[in-house]
Amino acid sequence: MKYIKFIGAALTAVLLAAGCDDSDGYTINTTNAVVGFEQTVISLKETEEFVTIPIVIENDTERDGDIIVHAAMKSTNAGFEKDRDIMITTETFRIPPELGSINFEVALDVYTPEITTGRNVEFQITSVSGASVGANGTCRIDFVEQNFVEGVYIITGQNMIYETRATARVSVSTTDETLDNVWLNFGIGTLAKMNFTEIEPELEYDVEIEPFQFIGIYNSYSVYVTWIASSKADDDPDTVELLSGLYYDRTRPVKAKLVRKIENGRETSLVITFEDGFGLLGILNETTYNWFDNFKPGATMEKAD
Repeated sequence: MKYIKFIGAALTAVLLAAGCDDSDGYTINTTNAVVGFEQTVISLKETEEFVTIPIVIENDTERDGDIIVHAAMKSTNAGFEKDRDIMITTETFRIPPELGSINFEVALDVYTPEITTGRNVEFQITSVSGASVGANGTCRIDFVEQNFVEGVYIITGQNMIYETRATARVSVSTTDETLDNVWLNFGIGTLAKMNFTEIEPELEYDVEIEPFQFIGIYNSYSVYVTWIASSKADDDPDTVELLSGLYYDRTRPVKAKLVRKIENGRETSLVITFEDGFGLLGILNETTYNWFDNFKPGATMEKAD
């Protein structure tokens, strides 16, 4: 898919900057036009496969001819190679008087399963005919690391009440590149906090969903994600029976283990296996409750994207 995008972008670039061949007849602009990148710094997720960076013309009133712009990869601090990791659709543009900008387009293949911060690549307008290069003669892309736990997951297990197959689709997000702020989204409004304890870096973790967290409103019920079991823990006053022989506990986290596999530098699977049962408990008032999704111990939460 990446290379289909690349070819399509290249065709677009040909249409926008038609006639870049020096054999074409054109008139070079003689006014005081100035050329530069629209932005000098861009932050981009490392998982992005394509980026468009506008090159704009300023002071272009009453231009009397074409502007020829050459732009190229200038440098990188991450060992990226041109035409392997960084693929530029075209480096030479002819900009006719009726256009005030063109798109410098780059296909990217920079994702790594490991978290490596601070990587970037810089591009430069190397030469111009018919204009001068302004202050924005370079543009740097700073790559933001994709936290490996982020994504869409499918939970699969067994319903604790009906002994039937149970599934749910959820997502996991983070606020930074660490595992200090990881949030589980069941899709009904509010996020549940997840905590991670490292066993093997980036491959294996103990996971806990914090106890009895409010995750939103559904059909007028206030819904909580909570630890559940089919029997009461001995002498535990916090374990309470509630509906259909299920017990819940407002003080217990939901425990699980994360195992991630990497082959040939690519993540092949990420699975969280729950050691505890858990469920979504809806509370309407002091006497009206409802169990929505619930899962026996052993349910798995597998990354889908």
